[in-house]
Order: sequence, then structure tokens, then C-alpha cells
Amino acid sequence: MATHDYSLANQDGASFRSDLNNALAAIVSNNSSSTAPASTFAHQIWVDTTANVIKQRNAANDAWIELWRIDGGFNAKTFSSNVTLNAQSDLRFADSDSSNWVAFQAPALVSSNVTWTLPSADGTADQTLTTNGSGVLSWADPGGVQDNITEGNTSAEVVDTGSNGHFKVVTEGTEALRIDSSQRVGIGTSPAVSLHVSSSTAETFRLQHASTPYLSFYQGATDRGGYFLSNASYVELAAEGQSSNTLMFSTSGAEKIRIDSSGRLLVGTSTARSNFFASVGSQLQIEGTTSPNSALSITRNSNNASCGILYLSKSRSDSIGGNTVVANGDQLGLISWQGADGSNLYPAAGIECLVDGTPGASDMPGRLVFSTTADGASSTTERMRIDNAGVVRCGNNLALAKRDANSVGMKIGTSHPQTALEIETATGGTRYNIRFWQGATEQGRIESGSGSTTYATSSDYRLKENIVPVTDGIERLLQLNPSRFNFIAHPSKTVDGFLAHEVQDVVPEAISGEKDAVEVWQEGEELPDGVSIGDTKLDEDGNTIPKYQGIDQAKLVPLLTAALQEAIGKIETLEVRLTALENA
Repeated sequence: MATHDYSLANQDGASFRSDLNNALAAIVSNNSSSTAPASTFAHQIWVDTTANVIKQRNAANDAWIELWRIDGGFNAKTFSSNVTLNAQSDLRFADSDSSNWVAFQAPALVSSNVTWTLPSADGTADQTLTTNGSGVLSWADPGGVQDNITEGNTSAEVVDTGSNGHFKVVTEGTEALRIDSSQRVGIGTSPAVSLHVSSSTAETFRLQHASTPYLSFYQGATDRGGYFLSNASYVELAAEGQSSNTLMFSTSGAEKIRIDSSGRLLVGTSTARSNFFASVGSQLQIEGTTSPNSALSITRNSNNASCGILYLSKSRSDSIGGNTVVANGDQLGLISWQGADGSNLYPAAGIECLVDGTPGASDMPGRLVFSTTADGASSTTERMRIDNAGVVRCGNNLALAKRDANSVGMKIGTSHPQTALEIETATGGTRYNIRFWQGATEQGRIESGSGSTTYATSSDYRLKENIVPVTDGIERLLQLNPSRFNFIAHPSKTVDGFLAHEVQDVVPEAISGEKDAVEVWQEGEELPDGVSIGDTKLDEDGNTIPKYQGIDQAKLVPLLTAALQEAIGKIETLEVRLTALENA
């Protein structure tokens, strides 16, 4: 790297040769130097190694013009002539620290030259960029855009007026359904309420089966009720001759369940009792012939296997009366599942509610305890509890749940309504939140520490063999087919992704399941009559039940990395060749 005044003075041979070599070095290196050449000439090139910019002297020889960076990129500047990027090169705009960029790139093939003329103003918020079809772009409001699907006299139409958009369906020239901007639905009419149904027939709404009578709502002067009938089993909803405030469920011609005018659910009776439950505002009343200590008892065959929900509260006496004081550890209620050994009943499992702390005025801390009976035992043992702070504890004498010596904690329920589950561990160092095992081998884990969370799948070299590099990354990457689509359940949201069966041929480990698979009956399942293991499962309409494929897109990363490395290698080779050509 050198600069020179490009003046060869009269001097002896050795000095002249040295001076000439210095001049040639300055020419070859384009005056590469950290400081500007002392002698300048119009159109002279200077590689400024301090700013890493290639500069050229202007025609007046009174200033330097910045051309481009030494790495080939453009500096921020105003171009006074055309800029051409050939063969799909992209024009990139970097962010403030040049770590990321956005770019424009031409399509692979165009039929003719295309020029777009940008609008001369910023437009206003929410406007969209539109074209007149001749390359002139402008800003326009999206209001008034109308989308239709039409077939003959039947159509589905989306109308966006900017303030009163709606969706409507027209059948044979008559509007059949409308959803307006207030999310109201109208069937046979423009809606005036959340769901508005209009019909010219007496039966406005019908639920009907080919072999079963129907439930109807009548628009009449005396009643708006109906029935759902199946032989002698039915539901009465404010039917003729009945109270307009009662809903009843009957089987074999006899009432079995009632919801009365107070919203109470009555099972086994049609009259709300003035008993303990009613006195504390109970909305559920069940009556039967079982033990008086049981609100519900279910007995199965002669083995006397039973389930009892026992109310054992110490906050009130069994009859309506005064309160009694409860203390920490007192049992407030129990759900108990019991079975007979041939002579006596023994509990198999239970859920208890107990006082969990010292009660006070308007203060009743509680916990739920889940217990099971071990094989060979005659009484239950506590297995899990949810304490008054919402912390779930289970196993190992109710320490935090353990698989080995490393404690794993779980906390369910928080003050944040958006949070369904919190997993909390001790602070300091790396902690395992969840670990996944297959037999005695760990398959992956979720761990946290140092302010971050890591989702790790097993990748230790000691678990692997036959390790070879990926050498066909670009070839396989080009076989992938990224697509844009929407899921059938969410038609209004378009996303990027892959079709699982297309990826399966390229990166099979990223895909679970098989293309077009359906559910079949497995060993260990209770088989219906006439069905064998391996037979295809059918839904209630006789259709096969799909067994959908899934994709773990993270497993595409090794292929993407290999392809990128191959691409970088090709780029570096091209850069070397380009540099050699430039210096030739």
C-alpha cells in the first residue's frame, strides 16, 4: 500500500528504479493508504483504508467522491446516475448497526421491462399502495372494497364500508344470512339482536332426527316451548300447561331432573327442600335412598362397588342450627370411592377438603388432598395436595415431586389470568423445569437459569454413532416447498409453513405420522362387536377418523445450516475469483 506524486525526478539508476517501483506500487494499489495522497489529479482513485472506502477525485480536482466500501457495499449517498443490479441481485438497506437489512429483488423471469413510479407523498394511516395497471403507484383507502363468491343466484359477499362492514349469504336471489359489524347474526333477516331468526313458517327453529321427534320453539300468543322426545324420554321447556319458569327432564314418562325458577338443579325430586344445603344457598339438590351421610351414591351390581360424595363439614351441624368452630386440619368435605371385598366396604381413593391454616373472621384457608389405597392396604394414603397458596405437591412425603435426588417443583394458578401453568424452581444456577425420559434415557428437557430458558433435545455425542457431515444441503433444501395457506378452522388467517408429507421425503425426522393415515383399533382397547385389532375406526357418521401428521420445524435447522455453509463456500470461491479478475 502506497501513494506517490507520480513525478520521476532525474536521479541515479538505483534511486530512479526505486522511485519508479513506488509509483507503480501506488498505481497497483489504487493509492491505498490511511491518508490522502499529497499530490492529486482529476479522476484519481484513492483507497482510504481508514474509512474503508474507495474514493475518486472529481473533474475539478478539488474534492474526493466516495464510490463504494472496500467490501463491495455502497455507502449512504445520493446517486446522480442510473443504478443497475443484474441477475437478481438485491438492493439492501441496512439498519443502524448494519446487523440486519431489508432488500428488493427482481423476480427470476419477467416478460418485459417494468418501471414503477412511486407516489410523491406519504399518504395517510391505513391506506394501501395500489397501481393503475401502467406502473404508477398511489395511496388509496381500503374502504368500499367488495369481495364476492357467486354461482347463479346464490352468492357469499363480504362488504367493507369502512364503518358498517358485513358478511351476507344470498340463496336464489334472497338474502338468507347476515353477520353485521356488531357481530349480530341474522337468519332470514337483518339482525336486531345477537341471534335473530325470522321465518314465515310457524316452526321457527327445529332440531330433528329421522327416527326421533323434535324440539321446537313456537312463536305464539300463549307459549314458546318445546320438546325433545325419544319414546317416553323427553325434555319439557316451558311447555303448554307447565310453569314458564321451569325446565324438566323426564324418562319413562316420569320427571327425573328439574331446573326451577330460582335456577336450582333438583335431581330425584321436583320440590326444593328446606334443608341444610338450601339454607346456605345450594344450587344442587340430589335425593335418593342411600346413606343419609351421602349426597350422591352410585352402586354397581352385587359387588357393592360404590362412589359416595360425603358432606362432613364441621362448620355447621347436620340440622339447621348454629356454627361450630373449625381449626387447622379439620375436614370440610370428602369424595370417597369404595369397593367391597366380599364382606366389608373399603376405600379405594378419595378427595378431601381440609382447613389449611388458622381460620379467622371471613377467612377460611383450605387445601385439597388426593389419596389412593395401595395394593394390599385397607386404607388410603395421601398422594397429592393443593395447598391454600395454590401450590401442588405430590409424592415423597409431600415434598416436591421427585424422580431422583433433584427436586422438581410445580405451581398451578397465579394472580395473572393469562397464565395457565407456572413452573417454579429454586433460584441460583441451572434448574430443570421439565425433563423427558424414555425408559432410563433422557430425551430432552426444559431448563432455566441466568435469566433465560432453554428447550433442549438430547444431542450429546456419546448418544450418537456413524457421524458424517451433511454434503447435499443445498440439493435437499431445494426440494423443500414452503407454502402460504390457512387452516380450515381459521379461514381468515394466512400463514407460512410446509405440508408435512412433502417434508417427510427430505427430512423424515421432522415429521410425525404418515400421509393419509387414519385411526385404527389398537391392542388393549375395548373392541366393539365385530371389530378386530387393526380395523379402521369410524365416527358416528361412518367416516374414517383422520390421524393427522405433525412437523417439528426445528429439525430443519441442520439442513438449513448445511445448505447455508455450502452457499457461503460457493460465495467465498466466487469472491476469490472475482478479486483475481479485478486485479488482473
